[in-house]
Amino acid sequence: MKPPSKASKPHRISHVCDHCRLRKLKCSKDKPSCTRCTKLGLQCVYTPFRQSTRDPTTVKALEAELTYVKAQLAACTKALSDAQASIPVQMPKKRNICWTNLVRPINVHGVWRTYYAPFSDLALFARDPLSKIRVEDLFVQENEFPKLPNRNEDILLSMRRILPEPQILRENKLAFETNYYQNYPFYNITTFEEIHEGLIHDPSLTEASTTQICFLIMTFLMLCLTEKLAIDPDLIDGWIQRARIASDPSEENLACLLYLQLYSSPLRLCPTSKTRLSNDICRMALELGLFTPASCLVNNKLRQNLWMGCVVLAEPAAFHEHFIKMFDKEVPTDNSPLAISYRFNTNLSNVWNSVVTASDALEEDMVSLSSCSKNQTHDTNQEGALMASCRLSFATTDFNLLIMQFLQEEFHVRDTRFLRKRLQDLFDELLEYFLNFLSIVATHRYSYLSQTVFCLKSLASYVLTMSSRYARENRHIEITELHQKFLQAAQAFPFKLDWCDQICRSLDDTLRDVNSSSSDFSDDVTVGILPDSLLEEYTGAFSTGIDELSPSLSHESFESILTDSLTGLNGQLDARFAQLFPDYTSSSTDGEIDFDFDVLH
Repeated sequence: MKPPSKASKPHRISHVCDHCRLRKLKCSKDKPSCTRCTKLGLQCVYTPFRQSTRDPTTVKALEAELTYVKAQLAACTKALSDAQASIPVQMPKKRNICWTNLVRPINVHGVWRTYYAPFSDLALFARDPLSKIRVEDLFVQENEFPKLPNRNEDILLSMRRILPEPQILRENKLAFETNYYQNYPFYNITTFEEIHEGLIHDPSLTEASTTQICFLIMTFLMLCLTEKLAIDPDLIDGWIQRARIASDPSEENLACLLYLQLYSSPLRLCPTSKTRLSNDICRMALELGLFTPASCLVNNKLRQNLWMGCVVLAEPAAFHEHFIKMFDKEVPTDNSPLAISYRFNTNLSNVWNSVVTASDALEEDMVSLSSCSKNQTHDTNQEGALMASCRLSFATTDFNLLIMQFLQEEFHVRDTRFLRKRLQDLFDELLEYFLNFLSIVATHRYSYLSQTVFCLKSLASYVLTMSSRYARENRHIEITELHQKFLQAAQAFPFKLDWCDQICRSLDDTLRDVNSSSSDFSDDVTVGILPDSLLEEYTGAFSTGIDELSPSLSHESFESILTDSLTGLNGQLDARFAQLFPDYTSSSTDGEIDFDFDVLH
């Protein structure tokens, strides 16, 4: 017979202080300090301590419970992953844009164009096949500049007619060097000052060399950029062509072309991806070899500034990446305003190339572009405006990519509701940023004119794209809101643009068509509707019958009650109609009321 097992002692909480328990000594258990701690000058601390259990059944039970909890957690994790996998992805992380699918042939000024750059003016307004505005009409614009001397007369005589007073020339030089030269240092200051002072002391302009004429044209361009004069860019371009400045490669001539590009290019809509002026700039930069190091030359720094200016002011992707890499490899980077603009535009060129080639590196290029617009320090208001312009360009580029993605998804007949909502939110954000940026750069508008015009063109492209879809859906309220927002942007822009007015007129026509079609539809559906008083009685009676129904009724009982309710309503309608139209009712042989509708005619 087995001896009886000893009863297990209950687990007790120890009331021994920490020092006595660690040394396994007897504790007096006095509070607040035991005898030993008081004698040794120790801090007596009582920490509740439960002796560990050695019951094997309890350990096994806890292990079984732990195994069960782990199994339940694994099942929940699998169910959650399956549920997430079943949810359709609304917005893919990687934008796979195939630009060739969005290009459609367009006839502009009698010339069929079957391809154009993704972010060019023609692409912004021709990529949407549902746009109701004629693209060709947008690219025919009147000249806003005043009438000036005949181009056939002598160049110097034409310049002398509009040359301002010497005092204005001095003020203009100071204003230009303060607001523009820091961002666009394209000429030698010493050489320019010599010619400028000679012009002030002898404004007769009887004779001048090619270099003097080049600097004189630059003087007029400075007057235009500081808004002392308003000269037609085509007139200045005529001077440049007749003086053979565009065909004679030199640093001074290239600087003249760059300042003309800064003044003239952005405002008008251009049907070509590259203008003749841009082609002249690119050709001259390559002929001068500005992308190669020239440390042995005295004007090496000027040549570097000219190359960066060509990359900044020409269209993105105008230069092959081979030349960009050659320059970046030899020239150390700095944080000058021109260098910051150069790095941003080289990254913007990568985005353009990724869109053209449908490259998978598009998202990576956009991340690099975003970092260029944020991770820069600025100490002055002018540098802050420069970084704000970079952020505006990045936001506009991202907005255009989303429009392309929307058009591509629509082309493949996919659900675009999420993209529509995202586009609407981005449009409102971009419009607010555009208006705030205009207030920041109000004092030097031409410095960032290309960025603001690109943003305005993108906003106009979105307005035309969505208004054509809202018109098909008879949503005149949304079209009105788009019209008002675009009108706000166009009015805030510092220059009056013909194509903006034409877009506003097109929106007015679209809105009138939608309102007209809605009115015709409303007139059609109201024919034959009962009077309001009779309709109210019918609705009230029907609601009363519905309230008597119960969710637990069977199909047969529901059908029976519905039939009785409609029979009662039919009698009420007949009686009410007889009261309203007594002259057109009569009693039939079976006691029912007949209606003579022929009398109404």
